[in-house]
Amino acid sequence: MVKSSIDPSDKYMIIKVPLQSILIKKMSTTQSNLNYINDKMQNAIERVNKIVKHTYYFLRAYILYLHNNNLPPVTFIKTDFEALFKMFIVPEKRGRKMKKDITQFTKFFDTEYCKIFDKKDLVIGTNLSGMLNYEATSMHTAFSNNMIVHFEKHIERYLYRTTKEKYNSIVDLVKNKELKKETIKTLNSELKLIKDDIFNNTNLHPELWSKWMIIEKSKLIPDDYNILENKDIELYPSKYLNY
Repeated sequence: MVKSSIDPSDKYMIIKVPLQSILIKKMSTTQSNLNYINDKMQNAIERVNKIVKHTYYFLRAYILYLHNNNLPPVTFIKTDFEALFKMFIVPEKRGRKMKKDITQFTKFFDTEYCKIFDKKDLVIGTNLSGMLNYEATSMHTAFSNNMIVHFEKHIERYLYRTTKEKYNSIVDLVKNKELKKETIKTLNSELKLIKDDIFNNTNLHPELWSKWMIIEKSKLIPDDYNILENKDIELYPSKYLNY
């Protein structure tokens, strides 16, 4: 297949148009109809945003709960997000019953999350299925991409925060200005070696940081992880939440 030489920016154009110009004619014959449709759309958008917002808050709390209690992480798939949305929607007497088992989520909701969430804030989910299906896909994609793209940065941030006290104490002992600069340069190089050892499963860091490696490495990454070869994080990103 021959690739097009046309730049996408030459093929597509984004323009702003009045809502009236894209509505079906018979629906937009009067201003009152337009106002009615606009109000309906705004109401649906606000309800979806509220559901999504609470779902993100719940996920953050649930993931922290698993981590703080040394419980195994959950591998999230798209249907998990769809199920989580249901927890923040007013239950309907009619409609399809959810097939997916969300006991692990509802248990946490009923024992922990209910302390900060008032069920009066449940949202009416009428006519939101299409929008929520799209949001579930978006959340799953964003969730996965965050882990895949930023995992190394998360590890790096943890490394610098947990070595900061020792790092500063060593630097503070050096009073000579030039020697202090050299000390900082050396320590930075050593931290880079630690980072490389974590991702490449090597052992090149100085003895000074061996105790840190013994205690912390297992919290950060699986023993068989190799940044150059391991594709596991791309296939199962949420598996790495507890690292």
